Amino acid sequence: MDCVTSEEGSKAWAEVVDEKLWLKSTKIDLGEHEGFVKWVLGTGTVKLPKSLANREYVNGTSEYNIYTGEDDWGSEDDGEEEEEEEIEDFEELVKEIDTLFKEYEGAIFPMSNIKAPRDAGWAIVNGEVLQCQNTTEVCLLLKSSSLTTEDWSARHTASKPLQMTLRKWYDIDEYNCFRCFVVNGVLVGISQKRLSEFFPFLYNVIDNIKEAAVALASSVTASLSSHDVSTPEKFCFDMYVLKNKSKGRLMGFHPFTAESALLFTPEDLLSIPPQDCPELRIIPDRDSIVDVGVANSMKQAIPEDLKNFSLLNEAAESIDKQNGKGEVKASVEEMIKLMKMQDDQ
Repeated sequence: MDCVTSEEGSKAWAEVVDEKLWLKSTKIDLGEHEGFVKWVLGTGTVKLPKSLANREYVNGTSEYNIYTGEDDWGSEDDGEEEEEEEIEDFEELVKEIDTLFKEYEGAIFPMSNIKAPRDAGWAIVNGEVLQCQNTTEVCLLLKSSSLTTEDWSARHTASKPLQMTLRKWYDIDEYNCFRCFVVNGVLVGISQKRLSEFFPFLYNVIDNIKEAAVALASSVTASLSSHDVSTPEKFCFDMYVLKNKSKGRLMGFHPFTAESALLFTPEDLLSIPPQDCPELRIIPDRDSIVDVGVANSMKQAIPEDLKNFSLLNEAAESIDKQNGKGEVKASVEEMIKLMKMQDDQ
């Protein structure tokens, strides 16, 4: 294939690239945890298995009042008791995730094989950023996500291996995030990811950023080759530069398209002279923020569902200000109308 142009194609690479190249993460093969798979893919009332049902997280941020099959508001004489459906426990997986929380000494960001459960943030306390503080939150987030169940259901039906990826949660510094572009095995370009900010101090570490990117690009290409994955002529990936500025870690792959090019265009990337590779582009001054900010949501390839969620928030805030009160009284129709007006602009 000449280039990675689909989101699914780029995400599929995440399954084979060596774990050591990523921000700290662990992949768990779910082949031996059929009970968990059945629980996630099952329908009906969400009930926790015994290994999770009665947990209290004293030093965590969450305390749960999850339905476990016992009602604490009804009396014993409320009528016929419904026969409880027995939930197959997955105690060994719970222990494995518990161990990772101790190892990581912090929160976890969970994924299925290639999907982040971004549609289920409502299920946990810090759902806006998918930050899980304990094992119960990891399981609930994945169970509540249609993106997760769709991914695993399709793989389960096709008898393909199911994996869970658990990444150590990091407070990401936006100025350390870059997108890297590889053409014919050569790193040709590096772009600042955060297009709405000017970071003047980046000019002092340009050489460090380039060195980290070159090393990571080489490792990514070698890793793909070692797994018999056909490396396309053109692809791009996101890199996080560690605080010592000497190493970069992989954050994810993206399609090689105009939308993913950020401060470049595809034509720019294909015409950079070899002696100038890699070319690093960062926001040069505060005035330039306005120029790129107009197309910011497109350039950063923000998922449409998150973009619409953001517009709903903006619409709510706008109506809130017009009412001059602390609660939004607008109808859903009014919010949708504002969203359409935003799209027309």
